[in-house]
Amino acid sequence: MSTLPPAPASLVDAGGQLHPFGRYRGAVGDVSTARWDRGPAWPRRLQRKAWLYAGAYHEDFMVGYAVADAGYLGTAFVYVYDRARKVRVEESLEIPFGFAEGFRPSLRDAWSFGFGDRQWRIDPEGDGLRFRYDGRRISFDLRVPSLEGGMTTLAPALHRPFNHTFKRLCLAAEATVRIDARRFERALPHGAAVDFTLGYPPRDTRWNWACLLGTTDDGRAFGLNLVAYFNDELENALWLGDELIP
Repeated sequence: MSTLPPAPASLVDAGGQLHPFGRYRGAVGDVSTARWDRGPAWPRRLQRKAWLYAGAYHEDFMVGYAVADAGYLGTAFVYVYDRARKVRVEESLEIPFGFAEGFRPSLRDAWSFGFGDRQWRIDPEGDGLRFRYDGRRISFDLRVPSLEGGMTTLAPALHRPFNHTFKRLCLAAEATVRIDARRFERALPHGAAVDFTLGYPPRDTRWNWACLLGTTDDGRAFGLNLVAYFNDELENALWLGDELIP
């Protein structure tokens, strides 16, 4: 981890300029995009994209969870795969203009999205996050005590300002999962992943992504994030034990 410079306190430097593109250790403290969100092209609604994703992986289940503000559209999903029964259930929702004009996505602010009997909620808790969903066939509660050890990337976005992402694999967490009548309460020693992305990706964006979590033969946590055609491939990184290797 010492090979990466620490993430800056904000996206811009003292002179008001975006920090250099590249990889950083940890999370950017202030990710306000207010200076880029106004203009005749209506970038807040037509260009800015943001999402928070969490994955939870155990020998009994796998869960994928995301809430996204795509500007003109709010969307969210959660899926649970019951590995013993080989049953996969997904619930999702889309709401036009689902987030307020002044919504400021970050790792330190609450995200709330839903309608009727489908409700997603993300809240900061100490140095970590809590992800919750209550729905028809699925409920999910994931507590991640700390996000320490993550990696931030700032990447060019053609004629748009930038794209930013923070990723952390191999996180310790506590998960409560219900799929239909089956319920799991499990500790995940290093079985959770978090992705926070915020930026102005090009209108034509191609993105191949793979994320792997596991344990080595000698008991160390292993996480691999691979990206192609997106963010200048800066996100490619390996987590091995307590080490982050770009």
